[in-house]
Amino acid sequence: MTLLPAIAGAADIISEVRDPGQSPAAENGGFLEIGLAAGVVSTAWEQDDPADNSKFSPSAGLLVSGSYQYKRVFVEAALYGLDGLNLGATVWQNERWMVDFLALNLDGELNFPREDPDGPSPIEEQRDGNLLGRAIGYAAAGTRITGYFGDTIAQFRLTSDYYNSHGIIGSARIGRQWLAGNWKIQGLFGVRYNSAKINQSWYGIDPEEATSRFPVYRADGSLQLETQLGISYPLSRNWVFRSDLLYIRYPAAITSSPLLANDRDLALVTGFSYVF
Repeated sequence: MTLLPAIAGAADIISEVRDPGQSPAAENGGFLEIGLAAGVVSTAWEQDDPADNSKFSPSAGLLVSGSYQYKRVFVEAALYGLDGLNLGATVWQNERWMVDFLALNLDGELNFPREDPDGPSPIEEQRDGNLLGRAIGYAAAGTRITGYFGDTIAQFRLTSDYYNSHGIIGSARIGRQWLAGNWKIQGLFGVRYNSAKINQSWYGIDPEEATSRFPVYRADGSLQLETQLGISYPLSRNWVFRSDLLYIRYPAAITSSPLLANDRDLALVTGFSYVF
């Protein structure tokens, strides 16, 4: 599912906002959450048929979220999260702040193409398809700092991608939860930084890749806005209903790429999950 990651000590801020008001801790244990979700998605990415660029597409799938911590070591993946899978360890904490080392931050789709430099060049239609099907993902390492202020949580991340471009990804986000009876409302706002190397890897077009539809493009670094609004309701001790609205606004450094047709990703997702 596009925009629905299949893949919470401190945790991804999405998980933290859903269970606020807790000071940093180093308790052993974790949880597993499995859900079915459906929704509509409109992506900024150029489509095979340009007439589909502004359309909302249905999407559905199985989502798995979980977290496990042993002493200071943790592995986590947040349902509807923005940062994928995290593996790391807490290196420092006090009553308000926690600092984590992220040995692996994995998100998106990675591919490992095998190229034959002596083989024939693909026809232009195939090169168009290769560009439209480009994998957008990263495997990175870095640090994460989380601050707890009652029902409000702030989180700062800085990682370096070691899968492909070796660029920098950073983010600053703030989230809060409100209660309305048994309903929980979660809000999140953030800014994400992509270095030029990251953006060139994802959105740039090198001369040897260029076609008449997708000319050469060199991408710069960028800041993008990320907003998420969610509601949840406990149906029983283990079953939870959730609905989330995700909006990402891309800047000119990204939207000027021929591979993008719009300046935003927008997704509305609703589903049911079982928590173990």
